[in-house]
Amino acid sequence: MKCSVCNAENQEGQIYCWKCFAPLTKVSEETPAAAEEKPTKSAPPPIAPPMRPVALATSEPRRLVVLPLLIVMVLLVVLGAGGVLIISQQGSPDKMAMEFMTALFLKPDAAVAERLVVSGQKEKVAGLVKGTEQGFKIAQQMGFGDLSQMLKLSVKSTEQKGSEAIVRIGFQLSASQNPAFSYSFDLPVVIVRERLLFWKVDLDRTVKAWEESVQTMMKTMPVPGLPGLRR
Repeated sequence: MKCSVCNAENQEGQIYCWKCFAPLTKVSEETPAAAEEKPTKSAPPPIAPPMRPVALATSEPRRLVVLPLLIVMVLLVVLGAGGVLIISQQGSPDKMAMEFMTALFLKPDAAVAERLVVSGQKEKVAGLVKGTEQGFKIAQQMGFGDLSQMLKLSVKSTEQKGSEAIVRIGFQLSASQNPAFSYSFDLPVVIVRERLLFWKVDLDRTVKAWEESVQTMMKTMPVPGLPGLRR
């Protein structure tokens, strides 16, 4: 290879002239740095061997699990619907009114009565029960005996409109000393739905209705000294 500067002969493959140290013509077109920057052709990545298909679990075991589970869920739905029906029947307006009046007059029990009253009015039940107990105590002191044993309650009528009902509870008082003696009247109990499902006593409206009924009985006293007594 001849140097283009000094015309000295150089061996093939040399980069600089041995005599004048000038770069040889063939290398000037492509420097070592450029040769290093020149991207090398990388070898293609190895081809992975084809994966063998993994056999998925058959649907039969899953079906054996899901099928009885669905059957159990159906049973739970039916049981829940039946439970709601039972609760609805047990908590009918008539039954709620009778249970409340029983817990107030026949077997005074504030805890039982409170359970039958709508939320927010339970604290007023204790006063009603206390009044009943005091009235029974006065009757015993006067020699009339235990009024709860002479008193019978019954449902006279029920007027239901939508989510509320008015149940009239009849009071029948009979004296054991005088079988011919009988006194009867009825009082309304206002029943409303709470949480769209359970029937409860609306105590505020019930007490207001009682006040009006008692005032009416006080005005119609056929026997002096005994309000509303009828023979």
